[in-house]
Amino acid sequence: MRNVSGYLTDDGKFFQDKKEAEAHERLAMTTQRINKFVETYYDGSSQVVDALQHWERYKTEATK
Repeated sequence: MRNVSGYLTDDGKFFQDKKEAEAHERLAMTTQRINKFVETYYDGSSQVVDALQHWERYKTEATK
């Protein structure tokens, strides 16, 4: 048995460095927000410009 010191993220990944673990968590949260946005607002029939404008509004509201 070993004594292990590190950080376990919400998705089960292990990091020895706290900054790496925090960066991974931020990226995972951003990915989760993008996926939720795409599921909610982008159906493939709207223009990309419209989708990007919706994303900026959504991102602003989600990060408040």
